[in-house]
Amino acid sequence: MKALLALGLAAGLIGCTQAPTSPAGVYILSTADMSIVLDVRPGGDYVLQTSGPGRNTDEIRGSWHEEVGQALSVSFSGVVWRGTEPEAGEGTWSTTIDRDAQICLDGEGINCFFRNDVS
Repeated sequence: MKALLALGLAAGLIGCTQAPTSPAGVYILSTADMSIVLDVRPGGDYVLQTSGPGRNTDEIRGSWHEEVGQALSVSFSGVVWRGTEPEAGEGTWSTTIDRDAQICLDGEGINCFFRNDVS
């Protein structure tokens, strides 16, 4: 009986330490020129908004889907990137969400969205 209780407690602790399985949430990337907010919504839709001093707020809407793999990977349809500038387009942006709940546009981790709603 004690072994069963210990097993149940261990399973509960493991469940608490695992990263969230859903990429849904609000992610923010801020640079000197602009702020980009990526709202990944449950159900497969996203909204990406860019704003900054002296510019109008632009909005791109599209769909996303999770990809099976060792890391949490997501593909966003309808957006292409030119450096740190998003544009609506026919492309697909595939990315990985790392353990720190960030999505990076580059391999160096310099231009990264950080999840705003991580508790």
